[in-house]
Amino acid sequence: MNQFAKTFSLSACALAASLLISACGGGTVTDTTPPTVAITSASGTGGTATFTFTFNEELAANTFVIEDILVTGGTAASLTQVDATHFTLTVTPTGSAVTVSVAANKFDDLAHNFNTVAASNTLTVTADTVLASFDEATPLVFLGFNGAEGSAIEAGPAGGSGNAIKVLRTGGDPFAGAKVTAAAINLTTTNNTISARVYSPTAGTPMVLKLEGPGISTGDMPAVETVVVGWQTLTWVVPASAISTAYKDIVMLPNLGTIASVSPGETYFFDDFKLVGGGASNGGGGGGGGTPNPTAEMGSFGPVTLPLATAGDQFGFIQSGDGIFASDYEGAIDANGNHASWTNAVSRGAASNGNIGFFNDPAMDNASQKLDANGWIVGSLDNPGGVPNFFRFFVFSGAAAPFVNSWMGMFVNAPNNGLVDVSGFGSIKLKMWGPAEMYQQSNLNPVV
Repeated sequence: MNQFAKTFSLSACALAASLLISACGGGTVTDTTPPTVAITSASGTGGTATFTFTFNEELAANTFVIEDILVTGGTAASLTQVDATHFTLTVTPTGSAVTVSVAANKFDDLAHNFNTVAASNTLTVTADTVLASFDEATPLVFLGFNGAEGSAIEAGPAGGSGNAIKVLRTGGDPFAGAKVTAAAINLTTTNNTISARVYSPTAGTPMVLKLEGPGISTGDMPAVETVVVGWQTLTWVVPASAISTAYKDIVMLPNLGTIASVSPGETYFFDDFKLVGGGASNGGGGGGGGTPNPTAEMGSFGPVTLPLATAGDQFGFIQSGDGIFASDYEGAIDANGNHASWTNAVSRGAASNGNIGFFNDPAMDNASQKLDANGWIVGSLDNPGGVPNFFRFFVFSGAAAPFVNSWMGMFVNAPNNGLVDVSGFGSIKLKMWGPAEMYQQSNLNPVV
């Protein structure tokens, strides 16, 4: 720690010396170099695409606006300034490819030099594939199991689109649910997101999905329904290690891990399962390829000032004057909407912006000793402190190697690029809390 503090002191001295030398130097250097921009792209959720504009220097105020951008093959929705040198544009594609370009003389830097080089980027869009609408001329084959035998295909609640599958859980097992045999599920590494509209009587319900085929399974993929008595579109990203074209069945496990009351039970609706269209950039102009998978040092777009808390919650999680590594910290996002690049890392939950998640382990998911596995990220579930909660657990039978103990693994994509000055702080405090499945066990000895 002393060496750490000393390093910051020396850096400050070096910076002060540099500033002093600059102040004593001869004359003012005039900036005559025009600014440039690089454009990258990635497929988003819900049929959208995201284009990122990276400028080589800070621009003059209000010089880059949505009117400076030409979009072909799509409709621009919103332009957001992320920081001094980064903007993002959300586009709804209207064709098989969408091109975003910026012509010369559209923006200027702080010295009022205008760009002299145009830039563009093209994203090839794959349309969504409907897997199950439940309005098919030939009714789909489905099955309710282990306490959900009363499931049926019928007209969905108001706000839906025709028929839906009703999953009715009445007692049975914690993993009661239903499965439907869908159209071909042709997953690829760039087209591996499943979406569906979900209706739930309560908010904060984990909606677990998995795909199955002859001898294969994706393992449990959780998402969380946050709308009370209403429809919501959820997405599930199939891990890269589980990509296959052999899946035939969609398995729905609403409120997995609980046993529903026999009467009146729990009723959930699922509708319009789709394989969300993916895409890959063809590059062009000043853009290059699509957004690459970030490295472990994905970090931020530049130096970050560590924010200070001004008040604590009722449980003392945050104290006045504490620095906060926020879980909604924004960094580069990969083509699958995940922030983490570590093996088997899965981002979850719209509220997390993809910055928090769990490590999915196919070996554990497919282990014969596995009794249960689950996980979620949500802002309210089992959460007395009002701070976004997340967890992941595996429960194994017996003590056979290598799964002797229950296991969990989480990540929070806090600033990790080395550009956050923490020299004024003496320690890092972690506070863990969560569901009874984990934290009310006498043998819980978490290792961080």
